[in-house]
Amino acid sequence: MSGSASSNIPDDWKNNSESPWASVVQLVRNDPVSVDASLSFFAAALQSYRWDSILKPFPPMFIKPGPDEEKDISRLRNVFSKIPPLQELLCAGDEFADEEKNRDVVQLLSWLFNDTHPRLQSCPSAKFKEIDRQIGSVEHVVRPDHIFEVCSRQVTAASPSRTLGTEESVSSSENSEKAAPAARSRADNFNSCVERFGSFMAYHGTRAENFHSILHSGLIAHFNKTSLFGYGTYLSTALPVAANFSLNCVSWQHSMLGSEISVIAVCDVIDHPQQVKRSADDPNESTSSTSHAPTASIRSRRKQNKTEDGQDDIPNKYIVVSNDDLLRLRYILVYGKRKAADTRHVKVSWLMRTYQQNQFAAVLLFYTVLLMFVGILRSGYFSSSSYS
Repeated sequence: MSGSASSNIPDDWKNNSESPWASVVQLVRNDPVSVDASLSFFAAALQSYRWDSILKPFPPMFIKPGPDEEKDISRLRNVFSKIPPLQELLCAGDEFADEEKNRDVVQLLSWLFNDTHPRLQSCPSAKFKEIDRQIGSVEHVVRPDHIFEVCSRQVTAASPSRTLGTEESVSSSENSEKAAPAARSRADNFNSCVERFGSFMAYHGTRAENFHSILHSGLIAHFNKTSLFGYGTYLSTALPVAANFSLNCVSWQHSMLGSEISVIAVCDVIDHPQQVKRSADDPNESTSSTSHAPTASIRSRRKQNKTEDGQDDIPNKYIVVSNDDLLRLRYILVYGKRKAADTRHVKVSWLMRTYQQNQFAAVLLFYTVLLMFVGILRSGYFSSSSYS
């Protein structure tokens, strides 16, 4: 279940000697929905009032020169707003990059989708059934509109922003060389821990605006504001539980995903007995853990730890991970809210649409008119006027 870091590298990354812009165009041609999702995550972070803390890594070409390295967020928002719909960009091809007015847009897109950054790869809808079966969920859930596998090159497998984000003014090639040994080491450590402790999959819900940072940095426990069951990153084996924390965010202006999106991460979790808190009686534990994991031993040690440390009970279907290195982002589930323009083929009259939007007021109005009509009938107005 948890393969090596290089096992999920898309074919178009291998031996890629094209120019950065040619790579962007090729990616849009091969998988436009995944490009759309990445742009939507970036847009959600860009539009957030918390942009300074969640828009990481930040495009280095929008950092003003000087000792303060001030981020030019206004210029970045202006340039991002000029990105055309993907179909138009694909039709324009190299001509789009040749126009001087598009220079900043080309630079931004080339940075967003350069080979050192993690990418998304669209998965068939049937993948969700496989994921839910591996996690062991038995609840009826709403299927996501889109499923993406997180694909990271080996040089940036674990948390590239911890190297790339520290010196964003350094070129990506220099950063790749610096990140490669550490990334390979983290990937090897993760895989060795899987062999030792086993692993399972779980859902993590959060706002879409956080996913630009999560894709590059992974899930980081100290950013979590919830600490009901102690310090750590909170996950669940139940999709509805994770969905409670996945609030809608406005997506990219030309997005095919919808005007708003909610996003849920699917993570590999190393089943460490001390640093992963989980109910010893969780019914999902035996079905979601890898078969070679010492599940019974881990469950026994968790019970002992809870008694000795006096920790609060962890409810079934909840998981708290206190060590970031025990988590690896695997898939991303996206739920989209359709734009009004997407439903123009549905013919709905103005009266019916008004009724659907104001049902309670319409019922009150109907009841008031009915009372008035009954009152007039009982007043004898019509019977008296017929004898006049």
